[in-house]
Amino acid sequence: MFQNGVECITGVLVVQDVVQNPEQQSRKVYHGDISALPDKSTIPAHTAEVLRLVEGANIPEVGWVGGDSWFGSVTTAIEVIIFVFICTLFSNEILLILAYCLLSPGHD
Repeated sequence: MFQNGVECITGVLVVQDVVQNPEQQSRKVYHGDISALPDKSTIPAHTAEVLRLVEGANIPEVGWVGGDSWFGSVTTAIEVIIFVFICTLFSNEILLILAYCLLSPGHD
């Protein structure tokens, strides 16, 4: 199976990631890295896949990315914003939530 990234206007395939067995997938970049979330949890597999696709597509810093439900998780949206510095559909709302969490009492 393949995970693909396509440029929306032209439909040109810009990046492709081969989905392998779980052991090989876990060796790929971003999988298991420490996340940017306040709880410092590890980056889950679906978020790692999205980060690889976005990075491989060479989206400009002020670019925009959209996708299926994997792009819709809060974890994925925050990681894309923090690590790749691009806008997602809900980036402003998530940045506000993240700022609130980081600035509220009891968080380091």
